[in-house]
Amino acid sequence: MTCKTKRKPMLWRLKMPKQDKHKNTHNMPQFQQMQYAFAAWIRKPDAAATPQNIERRRMNVYRELFLSNVKGFLDNAFPVAASALGQEAWQALTETFFEKHLSTSPYFREIPQEFMAWLMDNYDIQQTLPPWLPELLHYEWLELHVSTLDADVPDVHTAATIQTNKPIVLSPFFEMAAYRWPVHEISAENQPKDMPAIPTLLAVYRTREHQVRFMKLEPKAAMLLEVLQTNPTLNPEQAAQQAALKTQGGRHAMTFGMSEFSTLFSDLKARDILLGNAVEDIK
Repeated sequence: MTCKTKRKPMLWRLKMPKQDKHKNTHNMPQFQQMQYAFAAWIRKPDAAATPQNIERRRMNVYRELFLSNVKGFLDNAFPVAASALGQEAWQALTETFFEKHLSTSPYFREIPQEFMAWLMDNYDIQQTLPPWLPELLHYEWLELHVSTLDADVPDVHTAATIQTNKPIVLSPFFEMAAYRWPVHEISAENQPKDMPAIPTLLAVYRTREHQVRFMKLEPKAAMLLEVLQTNPTLNPEQAAQQAALKTQGGRHAMTFGMSEFSTLFSDLKARDILLGNAVEDIK
């Protein structure tokens, strides 16, 4: 994925291509039929015949290796979800994914994203799990996503302070999302039972030292960042004005005192969410 995807503070949704779960192998060459038979048994041995001329003992070794490899990627990507769900339930969920999902990507690093998309497309499985789990998975995945983003860093002015009348540069290593559940607080010991009335707004960003950090956003900050994402040529004053107009359809415009305005932008710059004023616009 690239940093050029449209990013907005909204409830997320992933979608994968529809899969052909009933592929006809009868007209395939024999070696391909063997491959499909092998894969079918690896996925779910109780529902498939053991491939010819291969001992079941050896097939069990292959299955364990494949399953452990896939589960390892999921464990590393979603440690909080695995802990919160519990070892037994997490093991069962990852095995179900291994058995039923037909991957659409050849890249190991995209297994976590495929796992999320698979779960979102399987409502019956979601009903057996905590309602906050899909959003927690996405929150954890964002850390992996931001850590691997590849983009050119624009040149910016090196001044410690931001000029409010010059265009500001937003980091390309930044994502923002809104969740119905407080995903940043969920753990094995803290699992919410009731959905809060107010969504949780979170930013995930990478610093200049290549450290991934998280920040809970107030609505004011989230609106400003959304405006800057969609209008990268704006300066801070213009962004603040547009954010105020967007709030409640302009009926209850946000107020920005100069001290609050400066503090907000200084904080975002200190976190490397804002990089500084664009070089070509400094006189």
